[in-house]
Amino acid sequence: MHIRTLGLLFGALAAAFTAQAQKSIYHKGWTDFNKNGRRDVFEDVTQPLEKRLDDLLGQMTLAEKSCQLATLYGYGRVLKDEMPTPNWKNEIWKDGIANIDEELNSLRETGKAQTKYSYPFSRHASAINTIQHWFVEETRLGIPVDFTNEGIHGLCHDRATPLPAPIATGSTWNRALVRRAGETVGREAKALGYTNVYAPILDPARDPRWGRVVECYGEDPFLIAELGKQMVLGVQSQGVAATLKHYAVYSVPKGGRDGNARTDPHVAPRELHDIFLYPFRRVIQEAHPLGVMSSYNDWDGLPVSGSHYFLTELLRQQYGFDGYVVSDSRAVEFLHEKHRVATDFQDGTRQAMEAGLNVWTNFYSPAEYITNVRTLVTSGRLSTATLDQRVREVLSVKFRLGLFDQPYVADPQRADKIVHTPADDAFALQLNRESLVLLKNNKGLLPLKKNQLKNILVTGPLAAETSHAISRYGPSNNPVTTVLQGLQSAAGPGIAVQYEQGCAALSPGWPDTELVPTPLTAAEQAASRWPWPGPATPT
Repeated sequence: MHIRTLGLLFGALAAAFTAQAQKSIYHKGWTDFNKNGRRDVFEDVTQPLEKRLDDLLGQMTLAEKSCQLATLYGYGRVLKDEMPTPNWKNEIWKDGIANIDEELNSLRETGKAQTKYSYPFSRHASAINTIQHWFVEETRLGIPVDFTNEGIHGLCHDRATPLPAPIATGSTWNRALVRRAGETVGREAKALGYTNVYAPILDPARDPRWGRVVECYGEDPFLIAELGKQMVLGVQSQGVAATLKHYAVYSVPKGGRDGNARTDPHVAPRELHDIFLYPFRRVIQEAHPLGVMSSYNDWDGLPVSGSHYFLTELLRQQYGFDGYVVSDSRAVEFLHEKHRVATDFQDGTRQAMEAGLNVWTNFYSPAEYITNVRTLVTSGRLSTATLDQRVREVLSVKFRLGLFDQPYVADPQRADKIVHTPADDAFALQLNRESLVLLKNNKGLLPLKKNQLKNILVTGPLAAETSHAISRYGPSNNPVTTVLQGLQSAAGPGIAVQYEQGCAALSPGWPDTELVPTPLTAAEQAASRWPWPGPATPT
């Protein structure tokens, strides 16, 4: 027989054998994840959690353990394939992965992330099942993936239910509504195949110069704790994990500057504990979230993501956290690049793991980080005991989420019926209405009375804009009605609605123009001359 023909025959036989093996791993009440033909302790739902963890850890190689310590960013970010391909057997995740973030969510800001699998919702649930099948059936131990996603004001998914920004939600002072918001996000996540939601944000917003105030519940630590607790309880009531952000002292960078200046918060020890850590302690002790995201800033010279004090002594020993800690993007690299406490990325990897970090995250392949872990262990610079403890904490969350009992979306078609329903829109409207704060209402002008109006002037830099209404950390691709459009529609034909933008929200060259004296552009100079262009003369 020709050698090439023989090779093809053996290939076909191997494929048939693999397919048969994959079919045979599913049994009534259990799955043969490691494909050895018998029901191991870790595959037995009736066994105690600690015994299941011991059994699985005892079967894992260094390669498999290290893969449970890193994030794989989803399609259009790191993953280039929408669905598994034969080449995945050559990738670092051939031995598994801790989580896949924002998989197939059609994030609006990233053109490459647009995918046909995000909508209809049932198609996404089925796609997640396909990917989970690959990890269960094509890796040696079949450890399921934790599918993570953002969700601070609605799930970060194509056409999911949009909810108000957290700063608005905080203005409701309504625990019951926030609990329902969490239930909404958790329900939609579960139906779509996500198993872990990165929410809520518990950062106190104390510096209005900081660019992410909109993502915070407010400035009062008690309010933040109360609402954050309800959000966690709501999310986790639906069978998915809630991951708190951003631990810790993240929201007060020096000078209120975002970006590369997220360092050196000027916070005294008492303020640290009474204001910035208070919401995390309360929510962890009262709502028991399964996740915490470590931030990439420092405090008093201690980079949080490399600090045993923050990640172990406070978080686990004092607060009682028993989930897994995932880094904010590039937090581990910053130990070397920004904070200069590590000699290189590998040394930063060691520091982070010894401090208490479980899962690394960044917007590139996890291969280098995973290789760092393997090198550190084989060289003796990182103990096997530390490695096993970090992996154990990740696997514990996966067991408690039920991923070793039912790793798949049970009914993908149901997603079309329970994600972003008319009832969800009605709830979102109620939440938005209760978030409004009216500071002044001279002579009872509001609400406007149509029978007393002939002209309405709409002005402001965002009156005709839509981009601000869609968040990087919330749903994408929902229709947006601008303030101008809404008033025009409500006014009807009998009232003249005039519009003038006025000032712009941002100047050309912002934010550098806030730091460096910059001459006005020609357009700015023209706009500043009198009389103003437009239908009315200012007074």
